Amino acid sequence: MLKISFSGVPGCGRSSLAKEVRKILALKSRTDLIEDINRKNPFDDHQRSSFESQFFYISTQINEENKRCFSPLDYVLSDQSILDQWVSWLSSFNKLNEKAKKKQSEHHHLMETIFRFWIRTYDLLFLIRVSPEIYESRQKENRLRQINGLGNEEREKLFLKTIQEEKITVIETWNNTTVDETALKMIQSVNEFQAHRKVKEPKNSTAD
Repeated sequence: MLKISFSGVPGCGRSSLAKEVRKILALKSRTDLIEDINRKNPFDDHQRSSFESQFFYISTQINEENKRCFSPLDYVLSDQSILDQWVSWLSSFNKLNEKAKKKQSEHHHLMETIFRFWIRTYDLLFLIRVSPEIYESRQKENRLRQINGLGNEEREKLFLKTIQEEKITVIETWNNTTVDETALKMIQSVNEFQAHRKVKEPKNSTAD
């Protein structure tokens, strides 16, 4: 089974791509998609940055992924990953003053430990990006579902900084064309990964 995550800032097209990739893979393989768990958060908007709320995100992400390990699947796709949840926590934590950070230091250490352990469980991590020009044009074309890009630039920098500092291997995917075109590129990356892994797997040898 391959566990594949789709990460990126709100509005990058992550959910649409995850659904399209699932649709393609499901034509020939047993595939399941863990949808964005942020919609399940029971906390009010003003509580979303609290430790309790952020811990809900990170623990629910792990639980939803873990449940799929007991299913007979070829692919488990995750719309967001532990990387997204960690970046969300960092975004909130970094806004605290020094006194508040000190008070939250044990919580921060806990979140960091969980993140560093779980990030190693993914086979493939796609980081979805979109150029500012394309992002703005899509907002104007779809005003009924206009995306709130507030803080997205800061959050994307956190993604890139975390990936660099933690030496996380990601497939950076620019979603500047149609969903279909980008999804096909991602399928190609999945196929290449599997082919490479198959070559590296040791062949069973038989005793003389």
